[in-house]
Amino acid sequence: MTKGPKLLDLDDDLVQVLSGAFGVVRDSTMFVHSVLWEKYALGAAGISKIIHGAVRTDYRIDWSETHKEYHITIGHFGRHPIAINVSIDMIGNRKIVWIEDISRVVDHDAIDAWIEKFVHQQSPGGHAYKVDAANFGDLLGEIDRVNKVQTD
Repeated sequence: MTKGPKLLDLDDDLVQVLSGAFGVVRDSTMFVHSVLWEKYALGAAGISKIIHGAVRTDYRIDWSETHKEYHITIGHFGRHPIAINVSIDMIGNRKIVWIEDISRVVDHDAIDAWIEKFVHQQSPGGHAYKVDAANFGDLLGEIDRVNKVQTD
């Protein structure tokens, strides 16, 4: 097995921004992020979502954007930087980290290792719920489930 690139450290301010994340959405471009926001935060007409086995067409979730983005070089693959774009939103009162691969060279293993080191280990219970954009509805279902448990 070959060893991946050494991960670069983050400054304390960014570590603090990432701490307490409930979920991570991987491989999401800013366009996809905005489409998901429009679909779920605005409650676009005709949108349906299965929540706890029931189909709902009125599904809308509280979603606030921080409007902060961080372009981070997480390591190098040879001479090429491995860079990601990170943004943070609050969805259903939970911190969600969005990650987009933005470098010419993408090392998915290095990005997953970065998520493990700087997001999972700083999250409640030591693990953030991780999905890709195609499975974003699963994350919403988990947010709904956890929020319901905490209000019961």
